[in-house]
Amino acid sequence: MLSQRKAELKKLLKERFKLPPDFLRRAGFTHSYANLVIEFLEFENSLDRDELFWFRDIYAYMLFLRGKFKNAAPILENLLRHTPKNDVDKIKLLKFNLALIYFQWSAELRYKRGVEKREKMSPKENETRQEAEYIFKELLNLTKDDNNQLMIRILIGFAFFLAWKEEHGEAIKTFEKAFALSKDRHLLWEEARCYDGIGVVYKMRSDFGRGLDYFDKALKIFSRVNDAGGIIESKHNIALTSWDKDQKNHEEIKRVLESRFHYLITHGDPRVAAIICRNIRRVSRESGERGKEREYTSKERGLRDEFELE
Repeated sequence: MLSQRKAELKKLLKERFKLPPDFLRRAGFTHSYANLVIEFLEFENSLDRDELFWFRDIYAYMLFLRGKFKNAAPILENLLRHTPKNDVDKIKLLKFNLALIYFQWSAELRYKRGVEKREKMSPKENETRQEAEYIFKELLNLTKDDNNQLMIRILIGFAFFLAWKEEHGEAIKTFEKAFALSKDRHLLWEEARCYDGIGVVYKMRSDFGRGLDYFDKALKIFSRVNDAGGIIESKHNIALTSWDKDQKNHEEIKRVLESRFHYLITHGDPRVAAIICRNIRRVSRESGERGKEREYTSKERGLRDEFELE
C-alpha cells in the first residue's frame, strides 16, 4: 500500500513539475500540490538522493510562498552543504533560490519598518540584505561564462534587487543586458520580465509615463505566450501606475487589483496576495471607500492567520 501511494504521488508531481523548480517562476503551484509535497516527504527514507533533493527544494519553495523565510533558508543551506562540489548546476540553482529568499526576506522587513514608522534598518534586515547581495555577486561570478536560461534569470533577479536598493541606473543596465541575452536566445518570458523590471524602476522614479510604456510592452509579450500570471501581473502594474499618475478610474483599477488577488489565492501564493491587499486598501482609502478598505484589511489579516504569514 505504501509503495502504491508513493508511486501515485510521484506520478502526480512529475506531471506538475516537468522541469527542476526555481523561485523566479513556478506558475500553477497550488495548495493541493503543496500538500502532496508534504505527504511525499513522509516517505523520505524511501526516496533516492535526487528525489530527496528536489522535494526538499519544493518544500522550501512552499515555505517561501508563505513568507516563512527563516524556515526556508536553512533547508536550502543544508542542501548546499550536502551537494557535491562537482554538481555545479545544482549549486547554482540552490544559490539562486537562496539569494531570492534573502532578498524577499529583507524586503518584507523593510516594509514592516515603514509600517511601524521606524527609520533605522534593523540588524536582521541589514543581515538578510547583505546576504542576498553576497550570494547574487557570487552567482554572477560563477555564471560569467554561461549563456543559458538560468544565468539570464540570475541577472533578472539581481536587477530587481538593485532596483529595490534604489540603484536605479545599475538596475536598468542589468535588465538591458538580460534583455539582449534573452532576445538572442528567443526567451520571450525573460524578455517580458526585463520590460516589467524596467517599468518598475521608472515607476519608482515617479516617471509614470515611461513606466506604463514598459509595462505595456511586457503585457504584449505575456499575451503572445499566453502566460496568465504574467498578463495579470502586467495589468496590475499598469493599473497601479495609472493610479499613481493621475488617480482616475479607481473602479477599473480596483477591479484589476482584485483580479490579481483572486488569481494569487487560486495559485497558492498567499504572501503576494497579502501584498495586493495592501494595494487595494491604499487605492480604496485614497478614493474614499472606507468599506472596501476595511474589507481588504480583514482579508489580509485572514491570510496572515490562515497561512501563518510573518
